[in-house]
Amino acid sequence: MDLNQITFEQLIAMDREQALEVFKQCEAPDPQEMRGEFKGLVMDYMRQNFLDYSDDNKKWFGKGYLPETLVEGWQGCGCNIYETKPPIYGATRCLAFVWDIRNSGVDGKPALIMDYTLFDHVSGKMKLIDEVRKVKDGLYIGAYYTPKATYPFTLEDGVAEFFTLRGPVRDWVGYTWVEKLAEK
Repeated sequence: MDLNQITFEQLIAMDREQALEVFKQCEAPDPQEMRGEFKGLVMDYMRQNFLDYSDDNKKWFGKGYLPETLVEGWQGCGCNIYETKPPIYGATRCLAFVWDIRNSGVDGKPALIMDYTLFDHVSGKMKLIDEVRKVKDGLYIGAYYTPKATYPFTLEDGVAEFFTLRGPVRDWVGYTWVEKLAEK
């Protein structure tokens, strides 16, 4: 499959097996291109499960990445971004992670690995790992998994589900915890 020919619409329409095959063909992104905020969307096959898992007052927008070492041993840090509904309009940046280019838990090849376990929040407690690879300029495929299934978010122990990222769509906005990490 020619990765440069894959459109965003084709990518999100893929089932788990198709997404896994694309993920395996892709390479880790250059860490410096992962600066800013990226628009995310889960694959169609998982969309309803993801909505069932999500908070009614906020919708997942995507992820923010900062390629600066604030935690020893990690190339960068980031967070998830949620659009908030009335009465509070805007965005919430939460569920922090650290990231680095490391070997994938999916296929053993390099990927941008996001580790939530350093943080005391729901994603850290479920031991969530996200991975990202570049499909082509501005389009990325991500995998996420937990050691134990957390239905409806993850369906099987240690088995990856998939999402997409596009961007960056805007600059890194920042988040208070980043300043706290820098102080350590």
